[in-house]
Amino acid sequence: SGKGYLRLTAAGDQPMTTAISYDTGQSVTGLALTPIGAGRQITVTVYGAAVDVVADLVGFHTAGG
Repeated sequence: SGKGYLRLTAAGDQPMTTAISYDTGQSVTGLALTPIGAGRQITVTVYGAAVDVVADLVGFHTAGG
């Protein structure tokens, strides 16, 4: 256990910004806007302590829409 953060991006891309930060013993909620890659997939990268993640698609928008 310990501190860490998550980065999100379209599948196959390198994440550049932090989406959610966490610390030992915390339950953290957050909302992040990230691109979706081919096959409607994203990459969630964990930096720091291990963590359990639950993700849900809330909505989407398209280019030009």
